[in-house]
Amino acid sequence: MRAAASKSIVTRFAQWVAGYPVLVGLGLLVLFFSLRNPLFFTEGNARAILRQLAPIGIYSFPVALLLIGRSIDLSLGAVVGLSSVIGIEVMNAAGVTGGLAAFLGVGLGAGIVNGLLVSYARLDPIIVTMGTSFVFRGLSLSVSGGKAGVPPAAFLDAFRYEILGFRPEIYIMLAVLALCWWLLHVSRAGRSLYAAGENERVAFLMGVKVRRLQFLMHCATGLAGGVVAIVSVAKLGLSGGGIGESLTLPVITAVFLGGVDFGGGMGTIPGVVAGVLFMGVLQAGLLILGIGEFVQQIIVGAVLIAAIYMSTRSRKRLSSQ
Repeated sequence: MRAAASKSIVTRFAQWVAGYPVLVGLGLLVLFFSLRNPLFFTEGNARAILRQLAPIGIYSFPVALLLIGRSIDLSLGAVVGLSSVIGIEVMNAAGVTGGLAAFLGVGLGAGIVNGLLVSYARLDPIIVTMGTSFVFRGLSLSVSGGKAGVPPAAFLDAFRYEILGFRPEIYIMLAVLALCWWLLHVSRAGRSLYAAGENERVAFLMGVKVRRLQFLMHCATGLAGGVVAIVSVAKLGLSGGGIGESLTLPVITAVFLGGVDFGGGMGTIPGVVAGVLFMGVLQAGLLILGIGEFVQQIIVGAVLIAAIYMSTRSRKRLSSQ
């Protein structure tokens, strides 16, 4: 009797682990890094990790909606770089308010370009956004001349204030999280995104304006890039065409870790939250251990491959049921 009960508990635990691999991995990461460095599992370091992962989180949630609707954007980092360069140029010339509008306007403009090419010109999103990433990066280098821009002190000071122990970028990330959760899990747009991701033609016959929906998701992703540029410049204290180059891979990895499928139609915002936390803890832990940047890229790339593998396995399992 006891043996059967023990076997049942082990089976349920194994099923839970299989159902929530990212949460299990997150717990193991925290345990591993805490054992290697006792200062890792502290309140101060937790706040530092949140500040570090804020740009990834702000970007990951709209990117998740885009992928669920069966599209993708590989120009994420280039949009941040272009937004930061033009935003700081305008900010130094016309003031903080004008600069912030330029940050957001450039990001939205990039999203509109991607959205028009993907949704209405019907071009492959991978090829298109890979191409626009080179265009945006070239534009940012042309505008900046390869030199870093320095934002005004008033802008930097605004992001140094803390409310309840957290800086503004944390609240921005939480606001984006809440908005994307509402859009996907409460609003009609979320049901349309799932339908478009599952089967575009069926969704169209159901009355879903698939092209317009994908276009709007690209616009939202571009706008998020402008927000990420603001946060990144405030954190680093400078702007530059290469400021967002290291963002694309962690963002895409976090989204896939969160259970969003490359083929669209599958994924949740709570799952993406787990993926973002995993990437934030992983990057912070590697930095604390003194792991070099190139090795970090290898590790993040390996995690991305594992995430895509899990996503493929999950889709095959669901399709066979």
